[in-house]
Amino acid sequence: MADTFSTTFPGFSSGPVIGVVAISGSDQTLSGVVRGVYVSGGSGSLKADFANGTTETITGLVTGSVYPFCITKIYDTGTDITGFVLY
Repeated sequence: MADTFSTTFPGFSSGPVIGVVAISGSDQTLSGVVRGVYVSGGSGSLKADFANGTTETITGLVTGSVYPFCITKIYDTGTDITGFVLY
């Protein structure tokens, strides 16, 4: 899956937000690699596929925080944060 920022910001995991991704209440395979997650509601955990091909559940995510995760898929089961924005 192409990472559209891989040459624009080498070695830097964030860049300008050029759009956001809407997620419904099921597993979502994304159309590209997102560069970050903003947790907008409900601190907790996020299960996702990362750009390197691994699947991980990250715990302890805090509402109001931005995390520089390069992810390709979000899982409904294993994710309990109630609101987030992918960019």
